[in-house]
Amino acid sequence: MNNRQETVAAYERLMVKVANDDELRHYVERELAKSDLFYLLVNILGRNDVNRDWLYDRCREVEAAPDGYLDLWPREYYKSTIITYGKTIQDILCDPEITIGIFSYSRPIAKAFLRQIKREFEANETLRLLFRIFAGRIRSAMRQSGVRTTGLLCSARVIPKRVLLRHGGWLMRSLLLDIIS
Repeated sequence: MNNRQETVAAYERLMVKVANDDELRHYVERELAKSDLFYLLVNILGRNDVNRDWLYDRCREVEAAPDGYLDLWPREYYKSTIITYGKTIQDILCDPEITIGIFSYSRPIAKAFLRQIKREFEANETLRLLFRIFAGRIRSAMRQSGVRTTGLLCSARVIPKRVLLRHGGWLMRSLLLDIIS
């Protein structure tokens, strides 16, 4: 699949083939959501604004080499949508036990991304239908004081090993993180 139009047409052909079998369709959509960032953003998360050639190409770049780069994109070019929002959700779908840190120059900005991701897991009916493991499992992880939300827990385990997502400004204490966004 070389371009966005061909890819979207391939998605449509695939969905027509599995349309009569809900279980198979859900399986196909789950696998696409976990392996295709563009599909996840546009078809599962409902971000139709991402359905553009330039953004399709950026999704493919991020998929090809997601880690080890400092991504410098101009403002309003969807870096946060694709990487911090979409890729973080995809990483969680692939590994519910992963730990991800979301950092920004200011704590409120990082916290806003955390809230957006939490809201998506709580309110997106398609996501909840396809990934039932997360239903009712997303919850805020409170500090010991119980006053400030510092992360999210999302675990298939009864007692999760650690907080799934954390946010913070520049000054954060040492954390065990699988991914830093």
